[in-house]
Amino acid sequence: MPHRANGPVVIFLICLASLFVGGRPATAEVTRMEVTSKQPYGTFRAGEYVIWQGKIHGDLSPQEAIPGIDKAVRNDRGRVAYSAKIILIMPANRGGNGALLVDVPNRGHAYAEALYNSPRDVPFLSGTLEQGTGFLQDHGFTVAEVYWELGQGADVPSFVDADGKTRYVEGVGFAIVRDAADFLAHAAADSAGMPNPLSGAINRARERQIAGRTVPEDLSVERLQRGGQPARIRRHARFRLGCGPSADHADGHRTGIER
Repeated sequence: MPHRANGPVVIFLICLASLFVGGRPATAEVTRMEVTSKQPYGTFRAGEYVIWQGKIHGDLSPQEAIPGIDKAVRNDRGRVAYSAKIILIMPANRGGNGALLVDVPNRGHAYAEALYNSPRDVPFLSGTLEQGTGFLQDHGFTVAEVYWELGQGADVPSFVDADGKTRYVEGVGFAIVRDAADFLAHAAADSAGMPNPLSGAINRARERQIAGRTVPEDLSVERLQRGGQPARIRRHARFRLGCGPSADHADGHRTGIER
């Protein structure tokens, strides 16, 4: 039975759009990237790939336009800290096609590999990191899974309200995606001096929704793998944040990112 886009998906897209359209605030910062695992991912037409897993740590100004952030606990710099799980699937030699595909997991489930690399005969479920057909890697894409939800890989700030209840500033999740994408696409290193593993390798960072599927823009015509059958798709506008997921992918929400 078809599913329709629900309220939280629409809210996510609207809120994330407001953060991107306003540009990256000078008060946002990725302070540390922590790598906990480095493994080979496989050999593809574009070359050797690796998969790195870890966390990003950052902090935000308490004046940022996120509801409740002004009440959140502050660190020793007077800022509001967060951390989030991140997974990078990338060329081992910083090669590839220069495009960063930022995947925004839903309820802790990654979607990029299930959407693009899924075999036709045995479709992948969301959450997989399997190679499958290797479509993304054959075409040189770098994939970043940025976990942004409370309890699903992200540690967001909190405060205690007047009734003594702990409240979480879940809107910080939108800033996590924004700042992680900006860091990976542009920064040479984090504030602690840890080199950005993608430094110098990225010249495009975005995600797209076309006919309900999120498709990275490469050239004027890109090909989306559908179980081994490519489909021609058309170029869309710079930002496509307002379009919800399709009926058959109602759980997947994505962001359009370009700097």
